[in-house]
Amino acid sequence: MAHPLIQGFNLYKKANAMLNYRLDLDKEIFAVISKTYGDIRRGHLNHHFPSSVVELSSCEQFNIKFNEIFEHRVNQILFESLG
Repeated sequence: MAHPLIQGFNLYKKANAMLNYRLDLDKEIFAVISKTYGDIRRGHLNHHFPSSVVELSSCEQFNIKFNEIFEHRVNQILFESLG
């Protein structure tokens, strides 16, 4: 299970993705994004979130780190499916 801050941020980002899907986000892209959110929710990517990032008082730095981790995982999934 991911840290509560990561869980909350993940849920917020997933809600945004769901809205974009309803507004015409490609179904295949949404599937990859959803899988990544699930990986984060289950704590599979916890080792990528150093405790210092979770403890940061700057939401901007946390957002940047979250997006980097998220994008990296999405790219992994996309390249695995091409593989």
